[in-house]
Amino acid sequence: MKFFFTYTIILFLLSLTIYTSCTKPLTSPLAEPVDTLPLPPKDTSTFSVANEWQCVIDGISYSGIVDTSFMRIVFPYYDVDSVIVCTGSSLDKKIQVHFKVTVDRKKFPGSGINNNSNTYLVFDTSANNLFVGNASSATERVYYQLDTMVGNNLKISFTGMVTDQHFTNHTISGKFSCRLNTGDNEPNKFYCQIDNGTVKRDGFFTNAILTANTLELLGVDYMDFPYSQFRLAIRTGGTIKPGIYTSSNGDVAFSTVPPQSSPGYYYIDDSIGNMTVTIQSVDGNIVRGSFSGTDQTFNSIDSGTFTCRVKNYIPQADAATRWQFSSWVNPSFGRYYSFAGNTTGAVKTIVNGISYLTINGESDDGASKFKMVVSSLFSPIVPGKYELSENYDQNLDTFYFKSAVPAWDGGLTVFQLDRSVYYLGARTACIIDTIDERHVTGTLVGSLYGNIQAQEIHKAYFNADF
Repeated sequence: MKFFFTYTIILFLLSLTIYTSCTKPLTSPLAEPVDTLPLPPKDTSTFSVANEWQCVIDGISYSGIVDTSFMRIVFPYYDVDSVIVCTGSSLDKKIQVHFKVTVDRKKFPGSGINNNSNTYLVFDTSANNLFVGNASSATERVYYQLDTMVGNNLKISFTGMVTDQHFTNHTISGKFSCRLNTGDNEPNKFYCQIDNGTVKRDGFFTNAILTANTLELLGVDYMDFPYSQFRLAIRTGGTIKPGIYTSSNGDVAFSTVPPQSSPGYYYIDDSIGNMTVTIQSVDGNIVRGSFSGTDQTFNSIDSGTFTCRVKNYIPQADAATRWQFSSWVNPSFGRYYSFAGNTTGAVKTIVNGISYLTINGESDDGASKFKMVVSSLFSPIVPGKYELSENYDQNLDTFYFKSAVPAWDGGLTVFQLDRSVYYLGARTACIIDTIDERHVTGTLVGSLYGNIQAQEIHKAYFNADF
């Protein structure tokens, strides 16, 4: 009996030990609700955002798609280590945008954006309005906020103030999202290497237009300060066509300012430097080509390529009789312009005993006008020199050209001179090389008085039928 009682006590104590060892204490973490447990990392491999942008300028809404986006690592770069670049366009391709956001990734999980270090925004509406906001200005600034960044997907919003080409300020707000290294791949890019590859220029065109038979390409480097620092001009005729174009005959002009960390200014026109442009293909209004040459200090320009969509391009047939001229201000300003078009006829008249020759022309499908008048007091119009003056027997009475296609800043090129501008410094002469009853040819030398200032004439000639 004693043995049985002892055995029973031992079994009871053993059972109690087993039971208490399997019971969870009330203070155990597992007693907390299950939904407060740490969750496993999210699978971000399928997370993506739309390649799109939106903004409001002075209450007017704009939107479009992202064409190009990427991130570049930069060292040293003040207080940042990366630059996010995003370019886009509107659905009708008449608006170009460029967002540049500098990021310090070490700041995460903070915003990571440094709005005081070379950030900017460029907004261009068909060359008529260029809005720019950047960190170097105290008043025209755009502030970016990194809203989301998961892998290569990001969302960024912005607010601030931008200024247009007339120095008027405008309020702006908006956002863009993109998956880095993807986009619509709009044909709107340039690239070249300068000085044996020590300087590289790559970016997009804020403007690509055909004005006065010249394809004007104005661009912004992806990484540089934004004000149209890349320019390539090609005088193609009224129809842009594949072929080889050279600066030596005035058909090509080039200028670019390198990134701020690199010295130099690179410039080419018909008498300074040398460049050849090859237009490789024209598909509707999309033009692709290449270029190479040397600038004014013999720096090489190699591996140049471009692709662009020419806005509002309508081909115009080139007539057998043509006019063309170039004007030059100063290479330090990059002002070398080429113009051309069709002559529509020549007329000889006699008024009050004075003989006149009038040559009419046009460009831009008739929207731009060209006109020149010479006179002779005592004889018919014959080969010779006709000068802008107040008392010569053979006079250049009138020279007129007005372009109807705005330049990148919205301005219209106008050259208009007669004897009244002789006292303002214009010294111009028309040299008639040949003239008969059916045809006239000649050249133009000297300077033109325009809406900018007196400009030197380069390689100007004309031919027309009576």
